[in-house]
Amino acid sequence: MSKLVLVTGAGRRVGAGIARRLARDGWIVGVHFNGSRDDAETVARDIRGEGGEAEIFGANLTDENAIDAMARALATRGDWVGLVNSAASFTPDTIDDFSLDAAQAQVRLNLLAPVYLSRKLREQIGAQRGFATNISDQKVLNQNPDFLSYTLAKTGLAHSTSALAMALAPNIRVNCIAAGLMLVSGDQKNFEAVHNDNLTRKGTRVEDVADAVAFLAKAENITGALIPVDGGQHLVPSARRYVRLASRRMLTATKPSPESTDGFFTVTSTQSARCDSDKQCPATLSASVSIKCAGSPRSPRMKRII
Repeated sequence: MSKLVLVTGAGRRVGAGIARRLARDGWIVGVHFNGSRDDAETVARDIRGEGGEAEIFGANLTDENAIDAMARALATRGDWVGLVNSAASFTPDTIDDFSLDAAQAQVRLNLLAPVYLSRKLREQIGAQRGFATNISDQKVLNQNPDFLSYTLAKTGLAHSTSALAMALAPNIRVNCIAAGLMLVSGDQKNFEAVHNDNLTRKGTRVEDVADAVAFLAKAENITGALIPVDGGQHLVPSARRYVRLASRRMLTATKPSPESTDGFFTVTSTQSARCDSDKQCPATLSASVSIKCAGSPRSPRMKRII
């Protein structure tokens, strides 16, 4: 008899890819949505069209009562054994515009809801064996100061995984995937440059994360693990990545100084950029970089950073 896996945020993007992948493995998929019912129905219809089974479940995961109602609906089925916490909010902020209200919203959806859903799974799973898989971010292993509230929440989710694995043993295995950058949050050129900096020189695909989730769903002796699925992105220091992206843009946009007596010249530039992911997004980034270069001022080669 097939068992049901609830995939949160399954109407779109990563969650939708995970839902489709699990269905191909024979799981009944609970396609969760909040505001994207039409998208969830499309995913469920696609799964059924390929011979799989799917049912949609709506709930605002920041509302405890809504989670309770969804859990009751799942419990009546008697076959809910799996949970994939993929719903997320990815709102830009830094320490300069950090606020408690914004941070609490991030923590409530990205950390507290997954923990609460794990509790609900345990309450009704009985003697069955099951699993919960959290989708976090490689940023938790490679910290940088952007998307501060999101990073705090996802770091909490990653580190809650081992505690939940102990608390829910032996019936429920709990693991976490630290996913690489999959969706454009800035401009396309920088998005591609980040992928080129990965150790594999490849970007993370939704299919990569979905395959990892499918593997963990069947891996009966893996629990408490944090698994990067990011092409080695977490091993590329964020500071180095920022300098590379900044230097690529600034060296082409700034006239270098005349050559100095030591055979080097200095390129200095200050740029400001807005977040491209949302026209209403107020976040801006300003950076000033000085780079000492060797060679011709017309074709500088980075030598060292001052």
